[in-house]
Amino acid sequence: MSVSATELQSSAFSILFTSAGFLIATLPAIGSVIALVSAPSDAESVSLFTAKDDREAAINAHLNNHPLSVTLRAHPAWRESRPHLRFAESHKKRSLTAGILLGPGRFEVPPIVFYDDKHLVSLSYVGTDMCGHIGMVHGGLLATMLDEGLGRCAFNSLPNKIGVTARLTVNYRKPVPAGSYLALRAETTKAEGRKVWVKGSIELLGETEEPGQVLVEAESLFIEPKYAKVRLPPVLKEDIVNDNVTMKLKCARLASSTGFWVQLHQFRVGPCATLAQCATVRCYHLWDTHCGRRRAKYDLRTGKMSPRFLALYTVRHQKGALSTGAVDPIQPSTGQKGGKMVPFAGYSMPVQYSDLSVGESHKWTREKASLFDVGHMVQHRISGPGAAAFLEMVTPSSTASLQQNHSTLSALLHPTTGGIVDDTIITRLGPELFYLVTNAACKRKDLVYFEEQLQNQGSRHGHVDWVVQDGWGLVALQGPMSAGVMETALERLGIKNVDIKSLYFGNSLSLDTESLRIAPEFAEGMILVSRGGYTGEDGFEISLPPPLTVQFTKLLLEAGGKERLRLAGLGARDSLRMEAGMCLYGHDLDDSTTPVEAGLSWIIHKDRRAAGGFHGHERILRQLQPAKKGGGVERRRIGLIVEGAPAREGAEIIAPGETIVGKVTSGCPSPTLGQNIAMGYVKSGLHKPGTALSVLVRGKTRKAEVVKMPFVASKYSKAPAGTAPT
Repeated sequence: MSVSATELQSSAFSILFTSAGFLIATLPAIGSVIALVSAPSDAESVSLFTAKDDREAAINAHLNNHPLSVTLRAHPAWRESRPHLRFAESHKKRSLTAGILLGPGRFEVPPIVFYDDKHLVSLSYVGTDMCGHIGMVHGGLLATMLDEGLGRCAFNSLPNKIGVTARLTVNYRKPVPAGSYLALRAETTKAEGRKVWVKGSIELLGETEEPGQVLVEAESLFIEPKYAKVRLPPVLKEDIVNDNVTMKLKCARLASSTGFWVQLHQFRVGPCATLAQCATVRCYHLWDTHCGRRRAKYDLRTGKMSPRFLALYTVRHQKGALSTGAVDPIQPSTGQKGGKMVPFAGYSMPVQYSDLSVGESHKWTREKASLFDVGHMVQHRISGPGAAAFLEMVTPSSTASLQQNHSTLSALLHPTTGGIVDDTIITRLGPELFYLVTNAACKRKDLVYFEEQLQNQGSRHGHVDWVVQDGWGLVALQGPMSAGVMETALERLGIKNVDIKSLYFGNSLSLDTESLRIAPEFAEGMILVSRGGYTGEDGFEISLPPPLTVQFTKLLLEAGGKERLRLAGLGARDSLRMEAGMCLYGHDLDDSTTPVEAGLSWIIHKDRRAAGGFHGHERILRQLQPAKKGGGVERRRIGLIVEGAPAREGAEIIAPGETIVGKVTSGCPSPTLGQNIAMGYVKSGLHKPGTALSVLVRGKTRKAEVVKMPFVASKYSKAPAGTAPT
């Protein structure tokens, strides 16, 4: 997968990325006020390489003085670059071709690239230590080189010089010998709007400028995302007098059918002197609100940004044409503990662990405690004077009256229809700060939804900042022994001012990261511990800053010990949530289902029922009315106990008289009850507990009975007055 750009643009930021983890940024100018200088230009990069020894000097001289280089360099239509030398040192460690694979026996010198508007030629030397089979260059590396080269060629033909790889077809014609000089040639064959087709090849570099023996061929399609062009507002001098100056570098979401996306984190700008001294303020400092580091200095006198300014980008892979799934932060450690990995929502996730079967893991959670890696879930922070009003527009929750450090289950709603975009947990962390968790499977849809809703709202309710906390970990500690495990973990950290017993269901707290010896730049990234979960058991969901994810996870496992705590996967999580009567989006909930139909009327708070004002409130409030007043719904979510074989998603639900009245949306055997349980939707009137129905399972009719949910009683740690839904 590739994302790239060629030249510094005056009104749109540009990115260079490949599937190998290849990242560089060339940043925009902001109007006529700020000129961002983030990387050497193509012309400047040509002279940046310095050989460390005679061997590097010889290889570099061969590439530089090759007849093909001399001919292309002399042609006025061709430009020359050494793009791998445009990287910031901090980014080289994240790149294969510009960092990790540089050095003796690998890419011993950076490639030399020549290009015009529709063609590209890249000359390189591939060392002897990058082999798949002995003496032959690894095919995966060749595919990466082609993806990178064809991408560079394509982006000149895209409107905003940004794109993603939608398709790459590679034909390996002959083995590529290690220790060879190679020429990669690429040509843009077709361009239509946001789509560009490119073909190319890798050949042996001979002694002349004529094409050599073709070793690998490829064809590729690149697509520019709809949100590729981003314009950034200027910073005005008169803004100094405002104590809350904000430069809104809005998140650029590059979403496409491949599932790749890039996000530019928001920055804040503050004067470097107090308001009393504002008449003499000469510069701004830009701080990255994601990690707390100073990123740039803007001089008011010259209108220039310090050259060392590099924007911080977060890059995540979702499941796409060429990706095999992202890996959550704790996977390197949990995967080594016998995790059976499966693709889920574009991620590689553990379905179970080798020490327990899915059923055994389920029962262990009910009796002791389990730790689930749920870092694939999407974590958001929404803040600002208009945050509460914005959330009250897109959800039926009373966020304005939600107490600090309290959470509520809610749903993002479609305008007019009131259909559920996604279910979410909302936690209030401050007067103008909210934390949300949404589903990984809905990530692309949710990002577009938030972007559109924020644009539609404008600033009529006050300014709203939205940040996606990519790279943050999320683990769920669940089970009757989870509180004891958490207390042990906090004791080992020397944290004595936290009373877990008084942290009730739906409450949260932030742990002091200073006591955890966290790096200063993450001082604002507190560990958030919320009491609740997706199993019906007592437990905690813990949001962790990137530097602490693995560290804190290991701490919990050590604090619990094997006699109390085990790792658990998606298999046990699904059967546990089924017993708890909890919905899974995409199965029990979707865009056409309203909260009333889903049996989630309790998430619509009393004051919202009176005042409305949320998306789809006309339809939803009408559904809450009794049928005799023109209200009600045509279908309702129900729980079923099914005899015989378990009913799975899609099974037809049949009423007496062989009439199909609904379908099963989720179903499995219940390890706790020893019965088959299911959820589904039926015609209204057939939803009452005790109603006899049938389910068609594998061509046979099985008896079923409607029962009240949850199937297994919840065991939340409730406050005396009771805060958990029943």
